[in-house]
Amino acid sequence: MVLIGTGKNTPNAICCMLFIGICAISLCAVSSMLYLYSDDVYYLTFLKSGFDNFVHMNIAHYQHINGRMLVHILDQIILFFGNGLFAAVNTLMIVGFAILSAKCFIADGQPLKKERLYLCISAVLFFILCLPHGVTSQTIYWITGSMNYMLPAFMAMLMYYLVKRNMNGHKNTAAVLLFALLAGATTEQGGFVAVLLSALLVLTTWRHDSAFQLKRHTAPPIFALAGLLSVVLAPGTFSRMLTCSYDSFSASALCTNILGNITHISVFMAGRAGIAYLLCIAVMAVLFTVRSDKDARAWRLMGMPIVGLMLCQRLFNWYQEALCLTAAALSLIYLTNWAAAALKSKAHPDPAIFMLSAFGLQIFMLASPVLGERTILVTALLIAAAAAGLSIKLIKTYAYTALSAGILAIMLLPLKAAAVLVLFSAVLYFSKRTRQFQLLVPVCIFVLFFAPVIKGYHTNYLILKSNEAGVADAQRSGQLYWNIDLEQPYRHDLFYENSDFEPYFLQLHNLPADTNVYLVSSRHKPLFFDGHRLKHPAVEQDAVYYPLRDVFEAAGAQVRWDDKTDEIAVSLNDIRYSFNAESMTVTDTEGTRVCESPARTFFGRTYVLESVLAPTMQISKDSDKISLSVKQ
Repeated sequence: MVLIGTGKNTPNAICCMLFIGICAISLCAVSSMLYLYSDDVYYLTFLKSGFDNFVHMNIAHYQHINGRMLVHILDQIILFFGNGLFAAVNTLMIVGFAILSAKCFIADGQPLKKERLYLCISAVLFFILCLPHGVTSQTIYWITGSMNYMLPAFMAMLMYYLVKRNMNGHKNTAAVLLFALLAGATTEQGGFVAVLLSALLVLTTWRHDSAFQLKRHTAPPIFALAGLLSVVLAPGTFSRMLTCSYDSFSASALCTNILGNITHISVFMAGRAGIAYLLCIAVMAVLFTVRSDKDARAWRLMGMPIVGLMLCQRLFNWYQEALCLTAAALSLIYLTNWAAAALKSKAHPDPAIFMLSAFGLQIFMLASPVLGERTILVTALLIAAAAAGLSIKLIKTYAYTALSAGILAIMLLPLKAAAVLVLFSAVLYFSKRTRQFQLLVPVCIFVLFFAPVIKGYHTNYLILKSNEAGVADAQRSGQLYWNIDLEQPYRHDLFYENSDFEPYFLQLHNLPADTNVYLVSSRHKPLFFDGHRLKHPAVEQDAVYYPLRDVFEAAGAQVRWDDKTDEIAVSLNDIRYSFNAESMTVTDTEGTRVCESPARTFFGRTYVLESVLAPTMQISKDSDKISLSVKQ
């Protein structure tokens, strides 16, 4: 969006409003097409089972699972009323996050101008919607994920905006303190960010305003901390730590988590699989420093090599792990120093506060036993807001803005598409009828970023809704056939990643617990053992993989999980198998031997190669199925 300009180098408010409207409608459309996935089915059973069970199950959840009671109750209510309510709430949270952060930037020491406000909202939305789909599919495009990650970020931003507005009036109202408490009581991540945002805002204002009374404004951070403690100190949180073998206080675990943190940032935000947030924000910070500080030679010397390294990664496909980690680490060091300097000089406090809070959250995440794509969302949203704030600071000079946005386009899009977009923007800029053609820019962005997402989720939604038509037949026959031919990466299906939630799915649809759920696919052949169909199909990729438990249990083998060794143990006749993440151990009449692990995970199940089954199984491959039997 920052590529947009008029003959006077100012944004067109109509163009920005159109882009905001397109974003809101698209988000609402995608949110309305999401299907129940993973935890959704589990939490939906809470209210479906009656109010008494709803209260009892939430108390038990708080005591034994985790302390996110507020978030999970809201999640259960939204799931109960369906996708329509979630589509409205999810869109409100994402657009609301952009509006609140934009108002903080625009109202920072300057009159509130609608044109600049609309542009800032557009910039924040642009950065959010360019997030890697691996992150958004597990957060804002998943009902329970959105409540666990988007809602805390929205609540923290709302609290920040209210605290900042009330500080201008030098008072704290009960509503602000209530929001601070609720923002802290969402999740561990959201609560910690709420504490950081409010504390940095209070300390920054106190440093630069001699009339500011620190004691009168320490209440919001304290209330947010109280909410955070209600989550962190919950009995269920400690229970979950023990379940996850929590050992992050050891030196080896801490080093592993530090490396994992940097890797996540580099891969999902500055690497091959993600958007170059760190690059974009580094470019804009460097450009602003070049413009505003004549003595900033050290900043230029430090920032420009980072930009050059990341550009080389994109242009020449230099995505070696060492280069990604180096670029991410240098960017973090540079941007942290920039944020600290910006706070000291009272220049751009809001982008600096967001940036420091994002990096502070990653330090807090060192204590997490599990790091994943979805855990990066809150950090990414804060960096998106900071990047948008810096881009708005640069909008007065079109050349700097076009350069930074052009580099971002090169990082985000294929080179041909990026070149076309930059060229198109240049033509519009120098055209005498720019205002008439500006409306095409958000349409082009919509086609590039939204259309594939909407199409993918819509295609999968039709398949999943057609699957529900077979539920009535399953109630009579005890057999449910479930089509799994979903488009990646827009798949949202209970049986794809974690089939442990299958019992809750059966309970939700009033199906007997012994109902056989068969996964049906035109891409994978069904498996039959002695003429009886197995639940999971064979998977053909680089080789043919077979579901370990289905096959061996059908053959009469004993399959069990060994908690002490974290291995799957299988006993069939005189042969014993032991599978772990790295290898397979086979014990038979010829002795014990260790082989390279042929196991992979599909549909939440362990799959093995044909070579594992060959010693004991007879395998017959037809054009439409694969048949197995025990060798005589």
